[in-house]
Amino acid sequence: MASRCEQVRILVVDDEQAILNLYREIFSVMSHLPHSPHQNMVAVAEFHDEPLSSAQAFSLALYQRGGEALQAVRNGVTTNAPFAVAFIDAHLLPGDDLQCEGISLAAQIRAIDPHIELVLMTGYTNINPQDLIANVPPLHKILYLEKPICSKEIYQFAASLGAKWQTERELEQVQTNLEHWLNERTAELILANQSLEKSEARYRIVLESVPDPILVYDMENRVEYLNPAFSRVFGWTLAECQGQMLDFIPEEFCTEYRFIIEKINAGETVSGMETQRFKKDGGRIDISLSGAGFFDQSGNLWGRVMTLQDITVRRKTEEEIKFLAYHDALTGLPNRKAFYDRLEDNILQSQGQAGGKRRRHSHSKWALIFMDLDRFKNINDTLGHEVGDALLRIVAERLRESVRKSDFVFRLGGDEFTIILNALHDATDVIKIAQKIRKAVAQPCLIQKHSLYVTISLGISLYPDDGNDVENLVKKADMAMYAAKEEKEGYRFFTEEMNQKALERMNLESSLRRALQENQLMLYYQPLVDEHHRIVGTEALLRWKHPQLGLVSPGKFIPIAEETGAIVPIGKWVMQAACQQTAQWHQMGFRDFYVSINLSSRQFREPDLVEVVMHVLEMSGLPPHCLKLEVTESGIMDNPEEAALKMQQLRERGVHFSIDDFGTGYSSLSYLKRFPIDTLKIDRSFVTDATTNIDDQEIIKTIIAMAHSLHMNIVAEGVETREQEEFLAYHGCQMMQGFFFGRPMTAESFEELLQREPK
Repeated sequence: MASRCEQVRILVVDDEQAILNLYREIFSVMSHLPHSPHQNMVAVAEFHDEPLSSAQAFSLALYQRGGEALQAVRNGVTTNAPFAVAFIDAHLLPGDDLQCEGISLAAQIRAIDPHIELVLMTGYTNINPQDLIANVPPLHKILYLEKPICSKEIYQFAASLGAKWQTERELEQVQTNLEHWLNERTAELILANQSLEKSEARYRIVLESVPDPILVYDMENRVEYLNPAFSRVFGWTLAECQGQMLDFIPEEFCTEYRFIIEKINAGETVSGMETQRFKKDGGRIDISLSGAGFFDQSGNLWGRVMTLQDITVRRKTEEEIKFLAYHDALTGLPNRKAFYDRLEDNILQSQGQAGGKRRRHSHSKWALIFMDLDRFKNINDTLGHEVGDALLRIVAERLRESVRKSDFVFRLGGDEFTIILNALHDATDVIKIAQKIRKAVAQPCLIQKHSLYVTISLGISLYPDDGNDVENLVKKADMAMYAAKEEKEGYRFFTEEMNQKALERMNLESSLRRALQENQLMLYYQPLVDEHHRIVGTEALLRWKHPQLGLVSPGKFIPIAEETGAIVPIGKWVMQAACQQTAQWHQMGFRDFYVSINLSSRQFREPDLVEVVMHVLEMSGLPPHCLKLEVTESGIMDNPEEAALKMQQLRERGVHFSIDDFGTGYSSLSYLKRFPIDTLKIDRSFVTDATTNIDDQEIIKTIIAMAHSLHMNIVAEGVETREQEEFLAYHGCQMMQGFFFGRPMTAESFEELLQREPK
């Protein structure tokens, strides 16, 4: 398309050369005449496509033959250099290449280039305009001039039609550009709308699939949107709420809600605020609320969105976790952690230092009770943990029922319980409750067809008499409980005498740690005799010669050694010393008698027990059959499977076993069959009154008969009189031990006793 600054191409077709020359002259002359600025154009004559000048505003192409003119028009269209105006002689003579008149040529040119402006030149007046329009449409693009040719008319026609042609082309380009721009913008808008629709669909899917309730408000707090999760949790639907104000905030949370709105209006976000809301059915739920505002580009608020996560299940779980953290799973009682927290709180409240904690009771004087079931371990080991657990639940319930609402009951673990008794007038209140507790616990318990009777020992410390801090109150209540347990008195208040005993015990424990290293331990030996009073064995008995206290009773330090674990190295030393001494006596020529050594339950739990025993025998040279290990019924029942395995391994190597203090524990035939035991030792408690107490006599006779039937040896402990010896011998007791035959003595004294024995 030609622009305003380009040459306007003019086509002239006439079969007379003179006419063509005239056109050339017209455009040449007229271009040098003064014109208005918009007509300042220069003509260029062209004959057979040869331009006369390349610097003119008009480019003139002159043709005599129609065929050449048609080809020129085609070339112009193809090369994007079309003609603007064509002057055509209406009465062209037919030539070799064109068998038609000027009107036909005009029609063919119009077919090639629909934009060209056509002017038919005719010397006749017989042209019908309607025929002309019909053959060469459209009307506004074809004119005709009557000859003779007027130079000014020709030039003005060329200038005007050329300008018209240029204007139409420019308008056409503008329209094309506009259409192109509109098409692009339309496509962009379509894409934007599609993207917006997709985005809106995605967000709607997200909102509708989010598991947490979502509310969207307008500026007046009317509901614009709520998601399905909101309907599911709270009960209201979007149809019910849209455009409405939803009143579901409990009154006590209205101030909080106003604070939330103020924060959102200020451009802040609210996150994870835990609060409550009503449901449609009137119920309440716990929620975690988060919210934010919608702001336009100018910063103006136009809406709010809130998420209301239902945390009811989480709250319930947290409460359950908190309950489990502070309560015993078996009994439901508050546990050790809760006990110490409550005890600390009691002390703070009593001292007037609660630090803002809410006071429920006045605690000017109160008591702490420590409790422990008597012989619970025996029940647990004999009847199983299921029965033991059931018993603990029953005891816990009885303790709850025995105290007042102002008091607190706790389970520390195992069979240990504590009670905090509040608001006491004097110690009499404590005694009444302690007696009530003992009476309640002592009632028979029917569990799995077992009728069980248990007692409970209580130790009591008083606030503030026995202390004003946790450590002292707990320590003194614990001391009092153990004193009650030892003395079988049911309950005991703390006394300073107990504290003194505890200090002595602590000092004894400290000294015991050094006793083995400083050679303060020694062995005494007590003879074991047969029915002919001949020494067949000896029991090695541990003694402690304290540098300041002298000989310390085994009853004092053995329990301490058991509790602290010192019994393991001490027990190993006892075994080494006793086996070495017995082997030495054998080498001196004395008869092949055995040595009996007590083995504690703590030693039984040592994984290398079998290896230790065999190593001691190997190093001492004592034959395995000359070693008899004494175990207690409770010791082997701590872990019966492990005990049976270790005993069997040692028995296969020749070591013998005896049950010490038989009759005071389980006395069960099942474990006698289960474990490789070859000797029963009748406890001294039965032997002491054997000549006067019928019950003890019957028990002794039963034990002896049972041992014989099981092909076991029998040893009676604590024989101190001839009457006891005769009674035992008469009923078939094979071996005896006691002061009647010899007290525990040093190795030297025992060796002298052996000297008097026939070798």
